[in-house]
Amino acid sequence: MPPRGWEEDVWRRRAHAVMFWLSVGYISILVAVMTPYTHQLDDIKVVVVHVLGPVLTIAYLLLLSLGLIDPPRRGLLFTLGAYYVAITLSTLFAPKECRWIAR
Repeated sequence: MPPRGWEEDVWRRRAHAVMFWLSVGYISILVAVMTPYTHQLDDIKVVVVHVLGPVLTIAYLLLLSLGLIDPPRRGLLFTLGAYYVAITLSTLFAPKECRWIAR
């Protein structure tokens, strides 16, 4: 008889493999595939990020909600939160000529 919980372990490994290969594909498209198109890189990169970014995010959130992937550690969440606080404060207190263009 297989040990208890072995099926859950198999599904967790599959979920990690799915996220790994989705991430590798995403980064490969952004970096390796676009090298010949460097004169149009900004336009192409925006399209790829807006099309594949939500797919990767939805896959991560789905696997996270199913409990197949562990949530990020608190240290990482604290660092990300501190980054967003710093960005928000710098945007709010920036001089008029340094503000974001797209409002």
